[in-house]
Amino acid sequence: MQNLDPLFAVLGDICQHVGRLHNLDNGSERNISLTKIIRDIAVNYAATRFGNKRVLTLTLALFSSFLLVISNLACASGDTPGREGPAPYAPVVSLTMLASRADFVAVVQVKDTDYVYTRSFPSEGSAFLKPLITYKSTRPGQDIVEVYEKGLHPNECYFENPTVLEEGRRYLVFFRLDPQDPDNYRGFAEGCALEILVTEDNRYVLKYPLDGIELTDNVGGLASPYNFRDNYALISEEALSPTTRDDLLTRGLIIPYQGKFKYTSGVDLTALRKLIDIKALSPQKNR
Repeated sequence: MQNLDPLFAVLGDICQHVGRLHNLDNGSERNISLTKIIRDIAVNYAATRFGNKRVLTLTLALFSSFLLVISNLACASGDTPGREGPAPYAPVVSLTMLASRADFVAVVQVKDTDYVYTRSFPSEGSAFLKPLITYKSTRPGQDIVEVYEKGLHPNECYFENPTVLEEGRRYLVFFRLDPQDPDNYRGFAEGCALEILVTEDNRYVLKYPLDGIELTDNVGGLASPYNFRDNYALISEEALSPTTRDDLLTRGLIIPYQGKFKYTSGVDLTALRKLIDIKALSPQKNR
């Protein structure tokens, strides 16, 4: 059984993320997220166990499929291998409720991150973000904001670090001041960020389907087709399961594009802003 310990550790990593997947808007979004998680963990595990790149290539597809099946079985009851009790699930929330509890609501761009990694996933550290459009702030005039996160849990507030040749991803974020360190921000249990893409006419719109926060608002009713010039609108075929790919293609939410797939829909920020009560964006300096 000792030889199975690494596999149980892998399943533990997957189950840490399963809670948030059950709260995504639809099955397609859950499949996209789970496929990404499975593939990343499979790459890391196979590289560690087998080393040889040819063996890694040959075993990756089979191992990923195996993990996808067994992780669903292992996590279906809410129990994480090697851990006590059920896995936590992130609650749903409205935009107004989230904004009213936030100290900082803005469109930001990721500039840098400083994370500690555990099995290829960030487990603690800070992201440094540049505000592009600020809707609410108890500390106006910040050129860079720091958001700190620790641990693995549903809707954790970690961000992808851009390479030196890339622009950072853009997000609509909802942060609260860190009670332990008021100079920094933290996310919420419901999530902290929704990804934004840039259109061909340089407008910011939320990527649709949404991923990151499960909202009670009817955001899907505001979705419209867009032509994005943003490289982050592209997703590789390997990142999509066949079921998810076919579903998104049928719904017209992705199209084949330059050997990959490209998202086609988004939610205009002006329309989204109307879903948030104006009082929720009033700064509360003494909380």
